[in-house]
Amino acid sequence: MSREQLVAALVREMPGYVGAAVRFNVVVADKIGMSVADLQCLNSLVESGTTAAGELARAVGLTSGAMTRMIDRLEGAGYVRRVRDPADRRRVLVELVPERLAAIAHHFEPMGRLWQEELSGYTDEQLAFLVGFIRHGREVTDGEVARLRGEVR
Repeated sequence: MSREQLVAALVREMPGYVGAAVRFNVVVADKIGMSVADLQCLNSLVESGTTAAGELARAVGLTSGAMTRMIDRLEGAGYVRRVRDPADRRRVLVELVPERLAAIAHHFEPMGRLWQEELSGYTDEQLAFLVGFIRHGREVTDGEVARLRGEVR
């Protein structure tokens, strides 16, 4: 294939790949009885660690009111807890309850094993390329989300 054809094929494949990942998260969320947005919130906390409620709202793309309701749901289900920021007692932080994540993690472990197996055949250079590609793709996508929301980045 020519470079032009390869780029076109990759651009065609990306929506399908992203769609498959979304479908996977929909199924996991359904299995554990929560919304995909709630699952995404937990994922954001796994990535960032304990986070201020306002920062979490921005990361997930919710208003402060919707974030409060989401935290209420997740706290009620035992997945998160609110804690005071030791540096600013007026600020509320949200932290994961690690013991409850096991109820979710076992749904992701088979996929993790499949990806480990798949990636074992790649060279270090190929893996470095993929990390860079995915990292940059995430930045580009986050930029487009901000643009669509009318936010300045």
